[in-house]
Amino acid sequence: MNMNSLPKISVAIVAYNAEKYIREAITSIVNQDYPGDIEIIVLYDEGTTDKTLQVINELKESLPSRRSLVVFQHSHTSPFRARIYSLKNFTGDYVHLFDYDNIMPSDRISKVVNHISKTGAGFLFSNARIIDSNGHDVGRFLLNIKDPNLLKLIEGNFIDVNTIVISRSCAEKLWVHLNQLRYRYFDWVFEDWLLSLLAFKHCKVHYMDDTYILYRIHGDNLTASSNVYTRLFNNERVLKTLLAFYFLEYENLNIVERRQLQKTIIWYSNVLDKSLLLSMNSRYVELFYYFNVLLRKFFTKVMP
Repeated sequence: MNMNSLPKISVAIVAYNAEKYIREAITSIVNQDYPGDIEIIVLYDEGTTDKTLQVINELKESLPSRRSLVVFQHSHTSPFRARIYSLKNFTGDYVHLFDYDNIMPSDRISKVVNHISKTGAGFLFSNARIIDSNGHDVGRFLLNIKDPNLLKLIEGNFIDVNTIVISRSCAEKLWVHLNQLRYRYFDWVFEDWLLSLLAFKHCKVHYMDDTYILYRIHGDNLTASSNVYTRLFNNERVLKTLLAFYFLEYENLNIVERRQLQKTIIWYSNVLDKSLLLSMNSRYVELFYYFNVLLRKFFTKVMP
């Protein structure tokens, strides 16, 4: 096999206070059975307060051939902004998005490249197996993925960022759109959902059903927390994601897609009720509640 003919794969890892798990994540990428080049990009948040950077530098000293590791340091920001940066700064033919606390099975990238060669897809994704904080498989998949399409994706996200692989040409198209979201309001969108929504409109999308990543559930997971304020924050992120897609793509959606998007925004704007507002006694919650009311009124009026 001619190694030089194999596509180079970049893996972009967002790292913030990642000391506990990042060694295992990077090691799982370095030890892939893929014989081609793998570039590991660590998007290191300078707001980090632990020894993440020390761990990364230790790993850089013992990399085998055809593996490279670069660190991009950025000011403290959201994962969304860091991932946008990675879409412009990877050197591979494809970039695999990843988080610091997850693990890649050793044949992951080989299977990804096999799908690339068969389908020519520009945006690929898969499911994920859930592991606990100690790395033990808990016996179930993260998501329920059946007949993936844009209408279902507008209704609710079923694509996790850690399973996404994007070609250079697709990344360039996505970056052009995402770079329009300069307002800080959009800093905390669900980046996997927004990337996937845009990809269904601008790239060739393919679901890989024979490979997965290992997704770790632990106490610091932002989306897995049952804390009421975290759940409220995630509901706000849902609305921001849908509004971002509305802002970027409304003119390019057909009538069925527009209706589904408007219905979904209305549905999520109903999630927060006034009883929760009163029980939490929070000015932030109150403002968010009345913002939801305005959204509901607006999108009810514009429904075709």
